[in-house]
Amino acid sequence: WFPSIFLPPQRRQMKLASNAVRIVLASLALLAFFTVIGQFRYFHRLITNSKPNTVPPDYVFTWPHPSIPSSYDPINQSSSPTLITHSNFTVKFPLCLVHVGKAGGSSISCGLGLMYADCEGMPRDALPNTHYFHIKRNTCPSDTTKTYLVTLRNPITRLQSWFNFEKNIIPYRKNKQQEAKAIKQRGRLFTECYSNFESFASVGLQPLKEPIQAVKVVDMSCPERAWAAAIGARAFSYHEYYNYEHYYNGLHIHKGDGRHVSIQALRSEHLQDDWATVSNEELFRQVNKGPKKNHTKAASSLTTNAMANLCHALCSEIQYYKRFLSLTENLSPSDVKTSLQELITMCPDETKTIRECQGLPTFPKLRIPQGKYDQETKKRFYEVNL
Repeated sequence: WFPSIFLPPQRRQMKLASNAVRIVLASLALLAFFTVIGQFRYFHRLITNSKPNTVPPDYVFTWPHPSIPSSYDPINQSSSPTLITHSNFTVKFPLCLVHVGKAGGSSISCGLGLMYADCEGMPRDALPNTHYFHIKRNTCPSDTTKTYLVTLRNPITRLQSWFNFEKNIIPYRKNKQQEAKAIKQRGRLFTECYSNFESFASVGLQPLKEPIQAVKVVDMSCPERAWAAAIGARAFSYHEYYNYEHYYNGLHIHKGDGRHVSIQALRSEHLQDDWATVSNEELFRQVNKGPKKNHTKAASSLTTNAMANLCHALCSEIQYYKRFLSLTENLSPSDVKTSLQELITMCPDETKTIRECQGLPTFPKLRIPQGKYDQETKKRFYEVNL
């Protein structure tokens, strides 16, 4: 108990050295103890998880959907470990839901048990081997996905739905600086320029008289902002920027590329019929929507000038829409013809085949870092910031 400070210098050094040795030994003992505990827990998990006939954790799920019989066996694995089928679906798994915004994707995602949308009490747990591609979030494994389930909608009514849905939304962010930035970003279009879709289309999307010089949205005129939103050159909210071009390029797929994948489409205008081609379940109730609406009737409320401007401004989007239709395997030639005819009814200058678009404005390219450029799906609007 005698304080070390009163010891002679030589004995004081010996005392300190002795204490240091004790501390090192105690630390080594604690390390050895926790190592033994960790090894014990590891081998315990290894033994308990190696029981025969145990279903892998990724495949454990429940199916409380009322249309599924109690005798239903949810999983039937083929000889290929990456190819999985389900008795209530005609498509092969792993499955990737390509959720194009404002095309019924929230309802579909909830029906598949993907809970990233507000499912409002949808009665389904997550399906195994089911992933999604929505906005900039892509969880779909490119090397194992067998089916891409794409939500589609006429590009004219999709953009109209985007405008009416987004214009009154006040974005929420945990980071208040990001929230203020998002509110200001939306306000550049909805508050400062256009309060309704008719004025956005008839006034904002008139042919521009001068080339666009401004790089930043804040420096653009209102018509230039309208064009930027329509063709997806700049982001004001979400679903105008993450358009068909974004999803098509993001999948990196086309006919003859050697990848054995299936493209299935769910058209919002014919959702009941299309759903029946991929599943024998009842179509789940819609979410994030009011009563069902006639999409053609909604678009017909626009003036002739607004419709003509939209058809011209959305020319590139329309061609990507046609590309998706041409790749689908669950739609019959008659189904594809119906969707193309609905499109041509709105846009008489359109054709049933993919065509070149003329007279669309070009925007100065935004400079971004190499890493972001590599991940960008619409590279025509960007260049690397050297």
